[in-house]
Amino acid sequence: AEAEPAPKKLRGKKKAAEVEQLEEAAQPDRPKKPRKGKRKPDEIAQPQPPEKPPSAFMIFHDGIVEQYPKSTANVVLKKAKKLWEALGEVGTKHWCAQAEQAMDSYEKELEAYTARYGDPGGSGSA
Repeated sequence: AEAEPAPKKLRGKKKAAEVEQLEEAAQPDRPKKPRKGKRKPDEIAQPQPPEKPPSAFMIFHDGIVEQYPKSTANVVLKKAKKLWEALGEVGTKHWCAQAEQAMDSYEKELEAYTARYGDPGGSGSA
């Protein structure tokens, strides 16, 4: 007695109905997964909450990065740290003021976002 070849290795000309029956028998019934990117209008996610503003040092650092465009990130960070420390508290007031303005703007945007969409952190309790 000859063994029949596996359904995956169909040989010769088979009718389409026989092929479909073999494929259906080989696969158990599974619920279909929803396709990505096809959401109903009521399932569309809310927009992202506003991003936190950069710190005073990061605003300063961005200016240093522009001065050294071909340097690696690590080298620029070390240079920025040395310059920041050399400026002291008095020299960094300019960047601290910019950071405070950015934080005020962020807080207003976050307040508007929270009023419209609720807590951006999710359910709330930490």
